[in-house]
Order: sequence, then structure tokens, then C-alpha cells
Amino acid sequence: MRFLYQHGVSAIALFCLVLMAASHLPAGDYQVFDEETLFYRLAYRERVRYNGLQYLLNNHQKKQYLSLETRDERDGWLERFWLEMDPTPTTRSNERRKEHRDRVELAVARYGCEDPPGWDDRGEILIRFGHPDSTKRVWAEINRLEQRMPGEIWYYWSPPMLVTFTDPYLSGKYVRATDVAGQESWTEDYYTANFGKSSRMILEDLSRSHNPYEENNKLTTINKFLPMHLDPDLTDPINSFNPDAIDYVHYTGAPKAELLAMTFKNITDEYVRADKALYEFHHQINSTRFIHYPGFDFDMQAYFDITSFQSGTEKLRTEINFEIPISEITFDTTGSMLEGEVELRVKVWSLDMQEITTGEKVLRISVPNIKDAKVPAYLPGQVLLTLGPGYYRFGLETIDKISGSRGVFRTNRRLTCGEGLSLSDIQFARTISTGDQNSRFRKGNLIVVPYPLHLYKKSFPIAYYFEIYGLDTDREDFGFYSVEYSVTPTEKKRWGPVLVDQHTGINTGFNASGFGSQQPMRLEINTDNLWSGRFVLRVKVTDRRTRNSTEKTASFAIVD
Repeated sequence: MRFLYQHGVSAIALFCLVLMAASHLPAGDYQVFDEETLFYRLAYRERVRYNGLQYLLNNHQKKQYLSLETRDERDGWLERFWLEMDPTPTTRSNERRKEHRDRVELAVARYGCEDPPGWDDRGEILIRFGHPDSTKRVWAEINRLEQRMPGEIWYYWSPPMLVTFTDPYLSGKYVRATDVAGQESWTEDYYTANFGKSSRMILEDLSRSHNPYEENNKLTTINKFLPMHLDPDLTDPINSFNPDAIDYVHYTGAPKAELLAMTFKNITDEYVRADKALYEFHHQINSTRFIHYPGFDFDMQAYFDITSFQSGTEKLRTEINFEIPISEITFDTTGSMLEGEVELRVKVWSLDMQEITTGEKVLRISVPNIKDAKVPAYLPGQVLLTLGPGYYRFGLETIDKISGSRGVFRTNRRLTCGEGLSLSDIQFARTISTGDQNSRFRKGNLIVVPYPLHLYKKSFPIAYYFEIYGLDTDREDFGFYSVEYSVTPTEKKRWGPVLVDQHTGINTGFNASGFGSQQPMRLEINTDNLWSGRFVLRVKVTDRRTRNSTEKTASFAIVD
């Protein structure tokens, strides 16, 4: 830059040079997303559909959808989008899609207007967050001191949100009445319209300019200066901002100073709760695109992992392992027993959301209905699928058949089938034992009960299982190999203000041999030399005949 100015190049000339250079850059890499132009390329019916859909999409998704050239491409994109948004991915119905469609229809019917998108701000909030748990109409008021436009208050219980609307032009088209910049905030329009102030502003006004206990001006003065949407007389029946239903008049016999302090404290509490609810709404509207209430209980907790083992040519025995805490299961009393039932469901899609396969399993548990009965802490379960190598999307559900509570999980996983010397996934186990009993967790002559949580207490051994494939064998079909495994912490340890690398907790190995090119392995790790934290288990197998090596890793955690 200094060189250009020294040689008489002006700022305008420099700006022109930059523009000329930019004009020769590849246009596709620097195009700005013009939503409006792309929107008006759509046919009328597609524009109507997009008006409701826009609230669910981020900018990247909007660009993806609107940039597609044909309606068939856009329809296919939407089908994949709704599959990914399905709250119950293992069922045929898509409750979220149906809920969205119903909300859009209701927004048009109740809050429709001629201007795009076809409804006012109440319609947008209805589409995004559903029906409010309660509503209150705020009537217009004109007197010598103030002019208040009509409005509405919407309250949601979960998450607790307060939404206020006003009709500033008396046209029937309502707009959101607040804009937030912090937990207690207000905009100039919001203030001058006298629709509301922050709690701090109200209390300062009262303490500075008004004495609520002057003649003919007692507690009514406080309510007079409360913003309408936070007036306890309005909000108590709606959202229990005064959950104890305190009757302020009851305290009129108290000393004035005590009554004034008590009243201000109650007002402050009301405002704090209201401010938090207002703030929560603005947090949700900036971070959450859709809150779904299909009538399901999605609070069921469960743990799962996915492990795969080779099963023939280009086939993988894929195990989706579950553990459900007993505390999450509802039991029915049957005679002297308590009985519970949980259904496991799995659905698998390809990367482009084409359905591949499904699987399900019903788990039943019975325990004695006595006070000191020994009950397991977790109920293990497993769904077996046969898949080829590839990248898959998994939808998992656990359903309590008695209460209807659900746990819904999604994950992506690449399954590989190695050529030559290779290893299966490492499967952490709660127990590994031998026996001939019939068990759904059988692997050869071993019973491997999976442990998807991968969380161990110190001093308890870590049991794990894996399989070796593709060993070179001698004339008698024996393979010879060595196994090395190490345990390394994933986090640095803090010594005062300094983070230091931690040494490998365990590093050992052994030689082994077996009949055939495939070998099952069960191992245990003593945790006495480990400490609380997360670790990586690395297993390396070397074919002692060919000197080829392969390795696999898995993670677990230790707690004190």
C-alpha cells in the first residue's frame, strides 16, 4: 500500500483495481445467497409450502432447497429432510411432519392476512412452538395519561416462555411487542408505546416519583404503573408468576415501611420471573426452529453402542446393544411378581435416506414383589442385523410398553469389512463366560453380555471381546499371531497451572496360536494402575507368519 501511494496511485484507483480483480474471480465461489430471487422462481404451490417450511430451515438448508433446479429434486430433498426430523424414526408415521402441517393450516385460519407469508407474527410463533398453554387478551386503553394498543400474551410452560404481541396500527395484524438484548431489556418502541418496561425501570420510577401510600393512591398506584403484560392481576391466572397467590391487601395493617419493602420485593419477584420468561422466548426463537409436542414422552434414558463382526463374504453381523436402567422401566404387579416390558426398535437408512432394513426385540423382566429383592440395575438387550460394508444412518428407539415412555436416538456409522488381516470392532462386556446355555449373547462357546456404557469403577476389571480375521495358516491350518494392547489417557493432567501429558497407563502383549484363520479373543484389563478419566484402548495384532499387522481402537472411562 505504501508503494502505491508513493507512486501517486489514489485510493479511488486502488478501489477500481480491486473491483476489476474481483470481477475475474470464479462466480460460483463468491455468489451471495439471494433467498428472495430463488423463492420467486418457485411455482405458486411451492411458495405456499415454503412459507411455512422456512422457519424449520437454517440458511444452509434454505440455499440447498431453493437452489435445486426441478420440483422433483426439491420434493426428494424434502422427503429426506422430514425423515431426518421424524421424532419416531422406526415407525411409519411422521408425527412432526403432520404437526407442522396442522400448525400451518391453523396459522392461516386464525391469524391469516394478505401480506406474505400469509399470517402475522402470531402465526409464526404458532408454527414454531405450537399452541400456547394459555393466552390473555390485552384490551386497548386511551386516557389522559396513556395510550395503549391492543395486544395478546402467550405463555408456554415448557420451556417457560412469555410472548407478547401488539396491534400497533389497529389493523388486526399483530407483531411481536418485544425485542431482547439481555435478561432485562426493552426497545424504544416498546417503551414509548407504554406496553412495558423492565423491572428495574419500574422500581426506579416508583421509588423516585411516586409514593403508593398517599391518600387515594395506595396499592393501586403500583398496579397502575406495572406494564400490562406483567400485571399480577393478569399474569397470575395465566402463568403462576405469583404461585403463592399472595393477597397484598391482607398486609394493610403492617407498618408502612415494612409493607413498602414487602410490596417492592413481590413486584421484583414478579418482574424477575417475567423477565426470565421473556428472555427464554428470545433465546428459543434464536436457537430453536421447532418445538414438537406430539403427545409422546421422550424422557426414557438408555445406553447403546454398535459393534460389527464379519459374517461371510462382504457381510457383517451388526449388533446394536442396549442397556436400560431399571429405574426407567414401569412395572405392573402380577401376583407376587413385578413385570416390565420394553421394546427395542432399529431402522437403518443409507446416506441418502433410503431405507435398508429394520429390526426389533421385546425384553421382559420379572422380579419378586418383596422389599429386599435383588434386582439388576440394568436390563440388557440386543438387536441383530446383517449389513454390507458402507455408511449408514441408524434410528433407535426404546419403548416402555406399560407407560409409553420412549427414548429416541440417532447416529451414523461406517461399517467396514477388511481384506486380509483385520479385526472386528472391540466390544466391551459386562461379563464374558463359557457355557452351553441358550443365550441371545452367544458368540461360539462364549456368552458375551455387552456393556454399551463403557464406564467402569476403579479396581473392577475391564472385560472386552474382539475377533481376528485373515490369519495366514500352516499346512495343519494353524495360525500364529501376537497381541499387543495399550491404554492411554485422552486428556492431559493438570499439575497446578500446568497441563502435562500423561504416561500410558498400560502397555503389554503376548503370543498366541489357534486353529483356523479366524480367532475369537477375550481379554481383561486390571484397572488398579488407572485413574479417573477417559482412556483409549488400542489393540494391535501381528501375524507372526507374514509379519502383517492391524489395529483397532475403542474408548472407555474410569470413575472413582
